[in-house]
Amino acid sequence: MIDKGLLERLAPYAPPSLTEDLASVLDRVSVVPGAKWRPDWCDVVFSDLPDALRAEVLAAVDAVAGPEITRDPARIAALRKGFEERGVDAVIVPQRNAHGSRDMPFYARRLEWLTGFSGSAGTAVIGKDEAWLFVDGRYVIQADQELDGTPVTPRHHLKPPIWAFLKDALPEGSRIGFDPKLHNPSEIDTAKRNSGHTLVSLDENPIDALWSGSDRAARPFGAVVPHPIQYTGRTSDDKRAALGESLAAAGVDSLVVTELEAIAWTFNIRGGDTETTPVPEAYAVFHTDGHADLFIERGKLSGAVEQQLGNTVTIQDYDDFGDTLGQLARSGRAVGYDRNRVSAWVTDLLGSDGSMPVHLDDPILQMREVKTEAERDGFREALARDGAAVVKFLHWLSALNPDALPDEHTLAERITAFRAEDPTFRGVSFPPIVGSGPNAAIIHYSPPKTGSRRLAMGEPVLIDSGGQYLSGTTDITRTIAVGPPPADAVRLSTAVLRGHIALATARFPEGTTGAQLDGIARAPVWAEGVQFDHGTGHGIGSFLAVHEGRVVIAQSGSRPVQAGNVLSNEPGAYLRDAFGIRHENTMIAHADKDGLDDVPFLGFETVTAAPFDTALIDAALLNVQERDWLNNYHQYVVKTVEPYLEGTAMDWLLAATQPI
Repeated sequence: MIDKGLLERLAPYAPPSLTEDLASVLDRVSVVPGAKWRPDWCDVVFSDLPDALRAEVLAAVDAVAGPEITRDPARIAALRKGFEERGVDAVIVPQRNAHGSRDMPFYARRLEWLTGFSGSAGTAVIGKDEAWLFVDGRYVIQADQELDGTPVTPRHHLKPPIWAFLKDALPEGSRIGFDPKLHNPSEIDTAKRNSGHTLVSLDENPIDALWSGSDRAARPFGAVVPHPIQYTGRTSDDKRAALGESLAAAGVDSLVVTELEAIAWTFNIRGGDTETTPVPEAYAVFHTDGHADLFIERGKLSGAVEQQLGNTVTIQDYDDFGDTLGQLARSGRAVGYDRNRVSAWVTDLLGSDGSMPVHLDDPILQMREVKTEAERDGFREALARDGAAVVKFLHWLSALNPDALPDEHTLAERITAFRAEDPTFRGVSFPPIVGSGPNAAIIHYSPPKTGSRRLAMGEPVLIDSGGQYLSGTTDITRTIAVGPPPADAVRLSTAVLRGHIALATARFPEGTTGAQLDGIARAPVWAEGVQFDHGTGHGIGSFLAVHEGRVVIAQSGSRPVQAGNVLSNEPGAYLRDAFGIRHENTMIAHADKDGLDDVPFLGFETVTAAPFDTALIDAALLNVQERDWLNNYHQYVVKTVEPYLEGTAMDWLLAATQPI
């Protein structure tokens, strides 16, 4: 709670356009993740605020305890009580908000509030008598642990597929309720086709009827600021003109977009409304002439943003988006959308009356997956800065007292603190994954503040983390030996590194898909009789989402890798109840010299700059080319981070990167 006296002193500096009381606004600011976004907000809202008062309000907001979600298994019983009134026998609860985002503000984390599952991806189905949580391979062990003792049974989402399982698990002819704002129409069509049950669109999310008041965090009020041309390489006007041309070529008058990353990228803006992705909550409609309608809370916009957007962008209130969709539906215009990236609520409104809705393969995603030269340079800068922070962390880790080792959560705090020393750092790109010993086998394990496992000698620790820098987004995993590592961990770590090197050095013809590349990285791990249940690589946004796009290096990767794609390279090996290994760098795909008959070929440039732990590598298991790659990579690390590093950390790095 903000002091009443402080509110009174702030009131004269608040603009007339502020539509809610200052106490409510500051409450919403307090849930903006990351203190580095709050000064932006302060400068956006208040004019000519004295320095002392500015410092006081920022300190007061920072002192407000962050939001937390408590756990209560009785909530499922309370949800079931409303089934009869809603005319349903079950409800679907996804880990997703109305924009299709899995990185969400606290107020939108309905699945976690209901079940206690904190992973970033999952879908619960709550029936009258039974309940299930469906997760992918990254979260199987985590779901087992977090749902232990609850009424919810965890299941792998493909073994069998969700709707094939529910066809028999739910009583015949069941009516399954869903919130149309949280599911895209493709998902609903799949459910209708494969479940054997009736899908019922609900007017109100049943969780919202239960989760309200002071128990639920407020909607964040994060500042919206311009993202400079030095990082984007293209103006918003240029992006919207190119988009308009593609829409016209597709025979579409307007394009409806609800994905936050797409909106932030196209308008060259960034914000602080979600936990780890620097985007504001907004909707948009783009037109063939380059004009656009941006639906956003105007009070969040800096003057620089309004000036940048100019008179070709109409600012409308965030809550007016639904009314505009209704107007588009009555306009008779051809309205485009990607049915895999907008909600069923959007398509229902657009298809309700007279419009001509047209499904398009998201043209904005196609544009932003291929990074501009400025964005590629930004990644190189961000990963150099990030590499220096990781080296400082690894140096700190190497100097720990073996008799007083910290817990996993302390490591997560320390690596974030080292990143925060950089002036361009704006927050983590995802909550740090730190797993020691058996916890490292939980692919996306996030250590709790209390009760985290302490590091132990002889048990490797896996650290997967990343940062949001003004120039780019980072994602890196290093597995570190704590004391002498077990022989089987060294063997598997070396196999994972060999797979990593094979992908990093791959040369492949244009048109090669992610699925074709995926097996290159898996082969050395398969040779050890191990399979990892996650993709080998995902797209990464430019100061945006750490998981971006549809180009992935995975067994499901059906799209070709293109020059300019930025992708992770992260094979792994996990032995349940023992340890986990993952080695992850970021790569930029680029054109390579042509093959025979002038066939265009591509390759990868590795841009992450942090050393691998050679204590977990058996040089005798590497061939000459693999050993040369590792030694050359370590020299690249030294050269890249040197401008950002000095003193004992640099001395440690030189010792850690000696040739093997």
